[in-house]
Amino acid sequence: MWVSIFIARDEAQCDEIMNKLDSAGIMNRVRPGADKKKGRQIEVQVMEQDAADAQDALFI
Repeated sequence: MWVSIFIARDEAQCDEIMNKLDSAGIMNRVRPGADKKKGRQIEVQVMEQDAADAQDALFI
């Protein structure tokens, strides 16, 4: 199952996060966020079993 690990505020931030995940060898995908009031938000998702590794790759 896919889980959201990051909500990007724009496409540039989304691309940066996805590139870090790709470099770490973690499969990822995006989907549109739900909050229309704050502008375009993008959810970055990974497979549930990779979530902890993805967080480590992003926030070290």
